[in-house]
Amino acid sequence: MVRTRYYVVALCIAGVVFALAEGWARWALPRVPGCLDEVRNPFRFRGWPEYIADVRRAPTNRTVLLITNSQGYAGEYASDRTYPYLLEQQLNDTRAGDREGWEVLNWSSDGMAFMEYMLLAGYVQRCRPTLVLAITGYADYCVEQADKGWMYCRTDVPRLATRPAVWRTLPRAVIRRHARIEDVLAFGCADRLALYRFREYAWSWL
Repeated sequence: MVRTRYYVVALCIAGVVFALAEGWARWALPRVPGCLDEVRNPFRFRGWPEYIADVRRAPTNRTVLLITNSQGYAGEYASDRTYPYLLEQQLNDTRAGDREGWEVLNWSSDGMAFMEYMLLAGYVQRCRPTLVLAITGYADYCVEQADKGWMYCRTDVPRLATRPAVWRTLPRAVIRRHARIEDVLAFGCADRLALYRFREYAWSWL
């Protein structure tokens, strides 16, 4: 009886400590803006899928999504010198399709892999933009991807796989080959627990 009470007290203390640590992590991590507030992911390889969470608020009859790798992300350039920004300016200056208020949302990231393209293709079905520009290159398809799961990805895009609506869009062959259970569990934890992703976010923050 005494031992059981000891375990219960220990579990309660551990639970309180964990809750306090989780609350502190959520408070300490930087706020990740939606893609309508920032033209690019400000934390480079971090911040997905919060970074694209607001895309469904965009005007779907004049929204263009760009999905590519470093040439579209262009992390070394100011945002107003990147291709998505210039494309948005041209669409609005020419009133493309006799419409105003065009938005070009940049979902690009350095080293985008085909697995990330697949997940984003599933996600994009939820927001139905006017146009999707998916620009790929040979560098996106490395041999080692064939033997590794989603942990190979350099972004947080695989966190989208924890969303049932996205998971259902994935081809069964992709799930069988790449959706390793440990990867899914890891991204599921990262999607829900601030403590789990604190190391990565903190590094980007610093």
